[in-house]
Amino acid sequence: MAKDIPLNGQDDRGDTKFEKAQDTGSQINVYVGEKDNGSKHCHMFKEHDSGKSGVVHRGGCHVCDDVKKASSNQSSSSSDSNPSSGSSSGGK
Repeated sequence: MAKDIPLNGQDDRGDTKFEKAQDTGSQINVYVGEKDNGSKHCHMFKEHDSGKSGVVHRGGCHVCDDVKKASSNQSSSSSDSNPSSGSSSGGK
């Protein structure tokens, strides 16, 4: 039978996010995501017996947030650059 594990520490993700931990007996699961959109959550797991672990990213954790920020910064910075400035700096 699965039991929920209270998370220690302050949730600094804001009021629109949730974090939940659960021990199913065979593995520990941690879910992080958007409160209003249950399908937008990431799932980290670790199996007790094998030690196998992993994360399924679905856009609801710090890693996903950082990737979104980085990609939006790259797209805005690439649109600011002008590769054809009209001047040539080549040597003779």
